[in-house]
Amino acid sequence: MLLTSGERAHVMASRHGPDTLAHVERVAAKFPPDSTRYIVALLHDSLEDGIVTEDELNAKFSHHTVDAIYTISRRKESTYENYISIVATNLIATDVKKEDILDNLLGRSGPPSWSLIKRYVKAYHVLKGVEI
Repeated sequence: MLLTSGERAHVMASRHGPDTLAHVERVAAKFPPDSTRYIVALLHDSLEDGIVTEDELNAKFSHHTVDAIYTISRRKESTYENYISIVATNLIATDVKKEDILDNLLGRSGPPSWSLIKRYVKAYHVLKGVEI
């Protein structure tokens, strides 16, 4: 069974700290609450972090929504560049990942490292379809 929002918040806070929950809420707030993008934004780290399984998502959401969540979930064996190229194949995942990147750069409690800035700027440009 898919976790309730309270259970999910507890798991996220216990594994990654309260900032993780605030992060997904900020990303989700960029989209209309009744949209697929909103759902994907709320769950964009859940599959990757092991908070939910693909079977749980399939039982609750449409194939379209689960596909976007699966696409935005990075696999351990994937390089970051390969991961971004996979995300770019799904419009919903792309839109959410762009907001995720912006929030990771701007919504932090402290300034990101130069290497992280370069990585995110390059990924953002790839997702926007801009060669750099």
